[in-house]
Amino acid sequence: FGLFTMQRPSRKPDAAAQLLAESEPLDTQEQQAVISSLEEQLLQQNRTFKLGCGGLALVVGLFFMYAAYQQQLHPWEAKYTGELRPVVGQTTAAAVLLLQGLGLLAAQVALMTELPKRGERERACMPAGMRVQLLLYAAAALSFMGLIYWSAAL
Repeated sequence: FGLFTMQRPSRKPDAAAQLLAESEPLDTQEQQAVISSLEEQLLQQNRTFKLGCGGLALVVGLFFMYAAYQQQLHPWEAKYTGELRPVVGQTTAAAVLLLQGLGLLAAQVALMTELPKRGERERACMPAGMRVQLLLYAAAALSFMGLIYWSAAL
């Protein structure tokens, strides 16, 4: 059985893990150290999630914008629109692709707008502002409209 167990790569233990491993109650300074360590981890995860999802939304949004441009310039040449030629119109297909691209770009802007910087632990814990929420709602609405349209076309 020893041959089949996998060893995890050793990670540098953080202050929170070391303090929580002790069996004694934590004093105020140790509690603050644990809280600070957890807030720093939250900040890193928040930044990583927003950068990853925002980058993906940017790439996919640009693809949809390019697809709309290609559909308008060279109708039905792309396989993903060419197969739907009998059931959708050229301009309508390009408009829906454009709307979906705009929705994804709005999501990218919303995710990257309030990106907390290193050391801004308090900002990472704050809820999103109204402008970011509106951008995310708009992005979801535009993407959902595209989903409905393409589902109806199929």
